[in-house]
Amino acid sequence: MSSFWGFWLSMVILTFGELTLVPTASKYVADLAPADLRGRYMSIHWLGWGLARTLSPIIGGFLNDNIAPRAIWIGGLLIGLASALGLFLLSRVSSTRTVPQVSADG
Repeated sequence: MSSFWGFWLSMVILTFGELTLVPTASKYVADLAPADLRGRYMSIHWLGWGLARTLSPIIGGFLNDNIAPRAIWIGGLLIGLASALGLFLLSRVSSTRTVPQVSADG
């Protein structure tokens, strides 16, 4: 987008996406983890987010400087498509497996 309102619309879409993804992913990881290992699973989950936030500017800068500014968007598209495929495959595997429920009794 080349205007302020285009940027604003992009940020609104990104915000709604993040507000949808973060609680859903956190719940998925918490449900997937055994009760005694839930903290470890969550820490690895958030480590992935931290690594992504650390590496994204470095990779984006490399693509911008060595290939072209448009390569950042193409790279983002490819990573997004790969993520969508991975989530689709994960949902297929998850639907065939049952997640054990922890009772309130302990």
